[in-house]
Amino acid sequence: MEKLVKLAVEFFVRCATFNFYSIALDESTDATDTAQLAIFIRGIDKEFNITEELASLVPLKDTTRSVDLYEAVKATLARFSLTIDKMSGIVTDGAPAMVGKKEGLTKLIEDNAEKMDNLRFMKYHCIKRICVQRL
Repeated sequence: MEKLVKLAVEFFVRCATFNFYSIALDESTDATDTAQLAIFIRGIDKEFNITEELASLVPLKDTTRSVDLYEAVKATLARFSLTIDKMSGIVTDGAPAMVGKKEGLTKLIEDNAEKMDNLRFMKYHCIKRICVQRL
């Protein structure tokens, strides 16, 4: 347990040094029929050191609407003191709650990034599927 706490503190400290970061998200249902949102954070500091960790595995008890996913992402970013203005991108699967053009999670985050004048924000979905289809 002590080692786990040490790793968590180390990741928290590294997050404070990120010049930019991106997130990767995947929502899946576990054996107990509970939706789980995996949130990975990958950041880079001024010396080009890259850190990538599974930051959170959030159980979504009731629904998996884009607003629920957005609130889970916002809470995780806040826990690590990360702000949208430093987010360079987001990678998701192609689920409608993730990539819906009007109310999907990526749209909600993109709108928030624009409000903070983050014009470098990029979004991707289904990279693995796209690569496989091209082969």
